[in-house]
Amino acid sequence: MKKTFFISFFAVIASLVSAQSDIGLDYFALGEYDAAKRYFEKQINQSPAQANYYLGEIAFIQGKPDEAKAYYQKGLAADPNDLYNQIGEAKLLLKSDLKSAENLFKAIQNKSKKDPLVILAIGRAYFDSGILDKAQAKADEARKRNKAVPQIYIFEGDLIEARNGGDKQKILGDVAGKYEMAIHFDGNYRIGYIKAAQAYALFNPQTAIEKLKDIIELQPDYLLAHRQLGQVSTQIGHYNQAIQSYKRYMAAGEYSLDDLKYYVRVLYFSDLYEDAQKTVNEGLALAPNDFVLNRLQMYIYAKTKNTEKGLPLAEKFFNLREDKSTYLALDYSLYAIILKEAKLYDQALAAYDKAIEMEAKIEYYTDAVEVGRAKGDYGISAKYYTEFMNTLGDAVEARELNTLGFYYYNAGTLTVKRADLIEEYQKNPAWINTLAEKGLEKDSLQNSAGYFARALSVYYLNKADSVFKILVEKVPDSYSGYRWLALTQHAINSDAKDGAAKPHYEKVIEVITGRDEHTEASNKVLIEAYGYLAYHYYLVDNVQSATAYCNEILKLDPENKTAIAILDGVKQHEEQLKEYRKQQAAAANK
Repeated sequence: MKKTFFISFFAVIASLVSAQSDIGLDYFALGEYDAAKRYFEKQINQSPAQANYYLGEIAFIQGKPDEAKAYYQKGLAADPNDLYNQIGEAKLLLKSDLKSAENLFKAIQNKSKKDPLVILAIGRAYFDSGILDKAQAKADEARKRNKAVPQIYIFEGDLIEARNGGDKQKILGDVAGKYEMAIHFDGNYRIGYIKAAQAYALFNPQTAIEKLKDIIELQPDYLLAHRQLGQVSTQIGHYNQAIQSYKRYMAAGEYSLDDLKYYVRVLYFSDLYEDAQKTVNEGLALAPNDFVLNRLQMYIYAKTKNTEKGLPLAEKFFNLREDKSTYLALDYSLYAIILKEAKLYDQALAAYDKAIEMEAKIEYYTDAVEVGRAKGDYGISAKYYTEFMNTLGDAVEARELNTLGFYYYNAGTLTVKRADLIEEYQKNPAWINTLAEKGLEKDSLQNSAGYFARALSVYYLNKADSVFKILVEKVPDSYSGYRWLALTQHAINSDAKDGAAKPHYEKVIEVITGRDEHTEASNKVLIEAYGYLAYHYYLVDNVQSATAYCNEILKLDPENKTAIAILDGVKQHEEQLKEYRKQQAAAANK
């Protein structure tokens, strides 16, 4: 039987023998086996019948029928007339001897004078054995005896869930309604509030919080309500409230290792890394190989950029389990942060590849882009940025195209200047083949770093050119795409005399000068365009055009050194030309 089918039974039992004020019973009612067991073991001498009964129930729930039987017998040795230990023993017979078990139930029920709580305990025995029709019949019978018993409605909530195969999403409203009925009949029935909050938390967290605040207002020192409030508050991102609730709960010292893990999570997600570190240390002192605690420890090291401790801890964490399917994409992405900080860029990229393979989240692509930038390998950045853009589909906008082109441009102008990266690329047969397919000499690609670097540069710059052409088609009224096309073509052919960038800079000028208003940024680009064209025309001896563009520059920047230098060159050229013509004329007159 699934754990969830048992949990609400604890609420039925919680008030059968003891008052609701007993926190041990509440731990049991909510399925907190370890805390409940510790509590009842301490109560063996004071309340042997009750303590043994609950210890027997815990053993039964945990699939230990022989151990459960021993506890029930100890309870009956302490009090032969205890009806609940009698129900426990009879329950053990249900699967092997149904008729005998039912006869015993009938006798116990008669001895109880048809106490509705005893009837419910018998109903739970049927429930635990999968006999749901008879379990429902007992719930109906208990309601006829006294419809105001709140435990009836907790039990009926379990029955609704069981009949739907445990699929809570389908029946959460119905189940929560039953828990509301429990509260309706007993406004102080705190297990009803907790159970209702647990149900609401899955589809209406704000209502869950209201329920918990209601019981806290009635019983301010009720620790389990504070803990549950911490959990629900964490779920919806109300971390400050969650922290205050956990602090209140944990101050009593009754928390479990699971509680400690929850507290670490909320501290971590609140960016309180120092407090999270102290708390996770406390947990690791108790359970040094706990999977979740080691995971959280690695996360903290990633966020605090503690590579010295983060690297060995991560290695330990990824070796805690042989079944790698239990690791999360987030695990690999946080590990990648540690690796990036340690400048182990290739390993960081491999970690992001693993994260993306498991869950293609946008931030994993963009974070990998940043690893490429940190490494100085803009080709890697372009690769991951392309993959990121693929996730956008038709939603790709001009800014994404601009950024992708920027990465390709920098790959073609900066990455290729890094001797270490060129060596790395050149050793990769895939790159040799890719460039050879462009008609380049394979032997030279393999043996000449300079030849390979130039080929790689042109490859990336052509990629940039293709992207910027798409950009200008998408936003033809923006000068940015034309400017990048000009820069890219100039990077491919830097001889301004050839004028590779000329048509694109002319388009830049057309777009900017066609606007009514100019900005400082657009004026800088305009000066850049005028400067290229002035120099181009100067080199091809078109003095008139060179002078005209220089004059346009000086209108925007009267002290522009490039324009002044070109005009000086033009002046010197004209003077030299005059002198040449003078000498030619003199020679002709001799």
